[in-house]
Amino acid sequence: MGAFTASGFIIYYVVVIKLQQKIKLPLLLLTGSLILIIAIMLLSNPLYSINYVMIFFLALFVFIASLAVTFINLQPGNKASLKRVLLIDTAIVLLIMLRSAKALNLVDLGLMVFFFGGLSFYLSRR
Repeated sequence: MGAFTASGFIIYYVVVIKLQQKIKLPLLLLTGSLILIIAIMLLSNPLYSINYVMIFFLALFVFIASLAVTFINLQPGNKASLKRVLLIDTAIVLLIMLRSAKALNLVDLGLMVFFFGGLSFYLSRR
């Protein structure tokens, strides 16, 4: 019975404790960036200063990246590349930036899909 208890503790340690250590920083970044995004939306006006817009998109980038890393760490068998997550995150934030500035037309969208698709293919081969 003692061996069963020891092996049960080892499984608990590997599954629960190690998982908590892996997702602690992404969860902290996730909540911090979400609070910053909400504060910027409530307390600022982008017409008066472009600095708030830059901070907003930086916080949005951190939010999406930490959300993706948190979900990757919660799935035990998934070994997704962090580079691919950051590439997709960069593409999403860039599309949102161009869309909000009303500077995204069909040609720009095609170029971005071609560029980020090529980078994604390149990262999957490395």
